[in-house]
Amino acid sequence: MSPRNASRATVALNLSEKFRRFVILVSIQSGWIHLSTLSEFAGPLHPWEVTPAIKLSELVRNHTEFVGDEALYTATIVLVMNRLKYDSLPEDLRAAIDAESGQKLSEMAAEVMWAKDARGREIAEDAGNSIVQLSEAEVARFKEKSQPVIARWVSEMEGQGIDGRALIETAKALIKDYGG
Repeated sequence: MSPRNASRATVALNLSEKFRRFVILVSIQSGWIHLSTLSEFAGPLHPWEVTPAIKLSELVRNHTEFVGDEALYTATIVLVMNRLKYDSLPEDLRAAIDAESGQKLSEMAAEVMWAKDARGREIAEDAGNSIVQLSEAEVARFKEKSQPVIARWVSEMEGQGIDGRALIETAKALIKDYGG
């Protein structure tokens, strides 16, 4: 697939995912569906920080948290710039960008997200919503259920000549070293 087609496919996937979430949220709000009808592991998956924007705590009364050393997912925040544009900047501007990006920017972004997470959770608590923290056994069950997806991704990467298992292990090590 060409980079242009891959980009179009990504946009289409993102739009279809956003539309799916929109339909689910509208359906919940309208009473057309109950979350338990969606799947064995029912409901949309969102970090606390986004829940105020979509008014999730007004739409549902029950929330589930994954607790422990590993979260269900990890957010990746990336600041990108066209290399040619960056190279064309004067040295002092490149130095300013370099000084304020990288690990420093990642840590600042994480602090902002954690603060927003705390506020989102607080809104749910203030609404009287139930917040269930999964037991270690339930977290292990989710991890077990995800293994076929991981195996399929590793296989797809191997088909492209990429060591997918090594990428996963590297990501886990980085999350352990730098994650929250």
